[in-house]
Amino acid sequence: IKEALEGKDAADAVIHINSRDISKLYANRKEFFNEMKEQLNIKKLKVAACDELVRGELVIETDGSKTKLSLKEYMFRKYKLMHSKR
Repeated sequence: IKEALEGKDAADAVIHINSRDISKLYANRKEFFNEMKEQLNIKKLKVAACDELVRGELVIETDGSKTKLSLKEYMFRKYKLMHSKR
């Protein structure tokens, strides 16, 4: 999420996520979520449950644009990048 929002000077953003994944987003008593919010240049960050989304996917909406993210695809890219450096 942080990588997708970095550099965007949006007034506010909405994270659409499956309701069953919200606990993952807010893990560890929101410690990492709140830290991410502080580091981004976004005034208001809202989370909206959307059970139409597949678990493990989310949509970030800012000023009329939407970005779809997949945890599975993200982890695959990071894994591939890590192992290509060996």
